[in-house]
Amino acid sequence: MSLLFAACAAVLAVLAAADALRALQEADPFGAAARLLAPAHVAGRDGRAPGRAERRRLALLGALVLAAGGALLAGPLGALACAALGPAAALALVRARRRRWRRALAADAAAA
Repeated sequence: MSLLFAACAAVLAVLAAADALRALQEADPFGAAARLLAPAHVAGRDGRAPGRAERRRLALLGALVLAAGGALLAGPLGALACAALGPAAALALVRARRRRWRRALAADAAAA
């Protein structure tokens, strides 16, 4: 009898795993990450500064990512310290991408 229950459990586990994979494909987590990082990408591609809502979203994302890293490396206090640096790190990323875009534009302008 327990062998029958084990077989049923194995079949249900396979079905659940297939359903989880299907749900993961529909959720498109990489697309969501790309949408969150789009303002930084646009700053490097077009040189456009992010708007207020985009800066806020990047600051929140930076705080969350750095808090997770700080929690893994140094515990709760490290998470708080790293989260406080998140908005500044996101702004520095956007500024660096815009500077790189301006340098590339200046270098290509001489050729034009």
